[in-house]
Amino acid sequence: MFLLLIGTDPDVSQKVFEDIRSLDPEGKQGIIAANALARIAFRKKDYEAARELAASVLAVEPGNAEALIIHARLLLRDRAWSNAIVALRSALNRQPDSRIIYALLAEAHRNSNDWRLARTALERLVSLAPTDEPARLELVRVLLILGEQEAAESQLREFSELVPNSLSTLKVLADMLSRQGRSEEVKSIANKLLSLDNGKSVAHAALGRLYLQNDQYDDALANFQIAWSLEPPSETYFRGVVNALIAKKEFKEGLRAVDVFLARSPENARAYSLRSVLYLKLGLPDQAHTALRRAIEIKPEWKKPYLQLGSTLLSQQNTSDEAISVLRKGYIATGSNEDVGMLLGAAQIRTNDMSGAIQTYEAILERNPNNLIAANNFASSIADFYPNDRTWLDRALKATETFQASTQAPFLDTLGRVHYRLGNIKKAVSYLEQATNKAPKSDEIKIHLASAYIKDGQISLARENLQTVVKRSKNPATKQSARKLLDTLVSTRRG
Repeated sequence: MFLLLIGTDPDVSQKVFEDIRSLDPEGKQGIIAANALARIAFRKKDYEAARELAASVLAVEPGNAEALIIHARLLLRDRAWSNAIVALRSALNRQPDSRIIYALLAEAHRNSNDWRLARTALERLVSLAPTDEPARLELVRVLLILGEQEAAESQLREFSELVPNSLSTLKVLADMLSRQGRSEEVKSIANKLLSLDNGKSVAHAALGRLYLQNDQYDDALANFQIAWSLEPPSETYFRGVVNALIAKKEFKEGLRAVDVFLARSPENARAYSLRSVLYLKLGLPDQAHTALRRAIEIKPEWKKPYLQLGSTLLSQQNTSDEAISVLRKGYIATGSNEDVGMLLGAAQIRTNDMSGAIQTYEAILERNPNNLIAANNFASSIADFYPNDRTWLDRALKATETFQASTQAPFLDTLGRVHYRLGNIKKAVSYLEQATNKAPKSDEIKIHLASAYIKDGQISLARENLQTVVKRSKNPATKQSARKLLDTLVSTRRG
């Protein structure tokens, strides 16, 4: 019966499935119909109906793979990555070779920043469908994130043997080789692309990237211009032209190129972002800000214009409050993007809104506990703003637990300062000594270590570090802080 429905009107199919389900709601045919209805509802974006239908199937048959897949799709929409993974793992028990399950698993692992498990799922998907180009390219992307350059290249070359005329694969391979400076191999791929239908623009763009990478700006510009002339709507080739003009410091020509592109694509946010860069190069910040605000209007969920506008406002005098306002709006509009949040926190610290900065970093850590920079800034801000609050300091210590094995001076410094505030002076001295050894030229860390030495009764070591700072520091505030501590030592000795 169901085979006869293939190719028929969707509304007719839905009515038939509804009739079948009403006749046999918990039987085999009713379950098949309910799953079909759930898929139809999901395609129509009627997610509540899809949720109810999938739940009705799982209530009768908890391991039903089709219902679990719909359930997992809904969980992915809700950003419930862990629950989606559990559902998909259960579905694999029934359908161990399902390509869709592995694709969804990869998506869930990517979204939860578990790149190694995403790789495993994608490798299995590629083994099931060796000529699936999107899956192969996504695996390459994940491998590059993991730093597996050779494995990524191997995947691209293997796919090129299976599908020799894949423009996307050859383009990605050429980009990768270009970044590695393997010029002759890039030129070889470009020659191959030139022989393919629709490959000329890709070939010239690949050469443009290679020449830009090698600081051959005239050749880069010429090739990007050819690629753009072959495909005028292409945003990628347009950006290549503008980047080459920026490299040549021909900023006014760059603006003219942006105007040409915007005449065809007036609602392109990236073009306005590039326009802002050119205006800044020309020393016209107000025009740059206007361009970025237009980019935000067009694409409010895109993080880059918020970061650009926030950074430029922070670099100017008397616009810090405006920068914070922009970044706050951007943090909400981008779905709490970490990069926007980190810049917002830095801006709040700069304006001495330590309470706001702590809240921002804490929100970032709630979403991603593995963000070490957020953890460092969170704990450091607490050490400054809540130096005597045991509850806050305990939270700071918990956030910096992983810093104990760190080799990074800023992380060891923060951990030492938190222990100092908690009164764990021996631990504070230990971590701050490690931090100083890692960054012997940091005057700020030396002052922190000197403070810990004073609390630990190691006055001569404290004096030695402070005198070093006073002698070499070129920062008046830092020099003054060291002098104050030295004066304290002198007063204590006299007393």
